[in-house]
Amino acid sequence: MTNVRIREIEELQITNKPIIQAFAGSGMVASIAAYHLIETLDLKEKGSIHVKGIPSLVTVKDGLIQQPIRLFESNEIGLVLCDISIPQERIEDVIYQLMNWYKTKEVSWVVVIGGLPTNRRSQGASVQSYTVCNNATIRKQIEEKEVKVMSNGAVYGSIAYSLLEATNLEIPCLAILGECIANIPDYSATLAVLDNLTKCLDLEISTEKLNESATQLDEKILSQLSEFEEQEAQNKSDSDTQYI
Repeated sequence: MTNVRIREIEELQITNKPIIQAFAGSGMVASIAAYHLIETLDLKEKGSIHVKGIPSLVTVKDGLIQQPIRLFESNEIGLVLCDISIPQERIEDVIYQLMNWYKTKEVSWVVVIGGLPTNRRSQGASVQSYTVCNNATIRKQIEEKEVKVMSNGAVYGSIAYSLLEATNLEIPCLAILGECIANIPDYSATLAVLDNLTKCLDLEISTEKLNESATQLDEKILSQLSEFEEQEAQNKSDSDTQYI
């Protein structure tokens, strides 16, 4: 018995459609973006993916359990949403099975979304989002849409596995990554990712609610950082005074 089973409740009609892959990760960027897409684009749940050996954790909505890895579809796109962190020893097999499923479905391309952990965000600094492509043709198309491509750097985990396996199967694939604060829900990073996603896929996505959340959260974070830095400066001043 395989460790990964893909179950379609309704057959997904995603031939020649792009499919977005959103796995839980840094800043909850992929998760926030995916749930926003589900709501704003009216994506319908069409199936789930079952992985042997993953944590026994499910989310609950309106009193009903939700499968941790689900498949969605609209007229424009497909979506794979993973709500949990898949153990390192399972992730390669999951990505391998997924990419082969995409190949069978003849999707147009795979778009992996996620967060790119960075240092603290300074006040007034804009949040950047970068793309990483698995072939030169995709890169040229992205650059023509005036989307920023990562010139140098590194990606890891499910994103790296996805880009590599897509290359092996000759599936066009790119990752859209937003600079994020890793250990909080980062709405600003999510907005940056969605901005590039709309450009890459020619989608129209309303982000008004996310803008409000991002503004409120950024103000709170910057206020807390300012208080922390003032306290650090005061502690240093007190320490220096002791040795005069």
